[in-house]
Amino acid sequence: QDEIFEKRAPFLPCTEDSSMEVVIRTLAKNARRVPVMNKDGRIRKIISQSLVTQLLNDALLEKEKAGVAIPAIFSKSISTIKECAPKEVISVDTSDTTREAFLKILENNISACAILDEDGKLLSSISTKDIRLFKSMEEVIQQRIDQVDGKPSLMELPCTEFVQKIREAYETKGQSHAAAVVVTPDTTLRALIGKLAATKMHRVFVVDKERTPLGVVSVSDIARILVSES
Repeated sequence: QDEIFEKRAPFLPCTEDSSMEVVIRTLAKNARRVPVMNKDGRIRKIISQSLVTQLLNDALLEKEKAGVAIPAIFSKSISTIKECAPKEVISVDTSDTTREAFLKILENNISACAILDEDGKLLSSISTKDIRLFKSMEEVIQQRIDQVDGKPSLMELPCTEFVQKIREAYETKGQSHAAAVVVTPDTTLRALIGKLAATKMHRVFVVDKERTPLGVVSVSDIARILVSES
């Protein structure tokens, strides 16, 4: 387990005077957030993937409203962009427990995995963002309590029930929670970025017309596209 935790997202900080290009290049290295350090070596703030996606979407919207042409890459369908090429979709079944889902996330060094129904169609997803119900990732894996107050612990629930509880928790706060954001191969990069910004998610699942998963496009993939175009 220690080896699994050590290979999580790299710690790649930037300085307070770093440009957005530096931040994007850092995200392209699979960093999931970028710490901003001051001259004393202290972390002043954290730049998240969601913030970068929102800023990128806002910049594109501003150009579009002003009638300024955006780079051609944004009008291409993701099926034509090499960074968005189909890749294995790590998944669990609806009968798998939440613990099994998080273990698979950790073992594959990813931030989310798909939940598929009995026909292999995308039903939902479970991500490290859902871990906020717990103090730490370590606590999730080490939790061995089968029951809490006579009820199954969250880790022993089927992952679909856990996702439902996450959705209900967001609703009590007046917030929405997209369990899985999907696009198709003919979705443009521009539309994909818009979806990520609107949902504050870090990835979208690429599916066919029957919702069979074909791949995943993450913020890191988008960052690599921007780096290759610069």
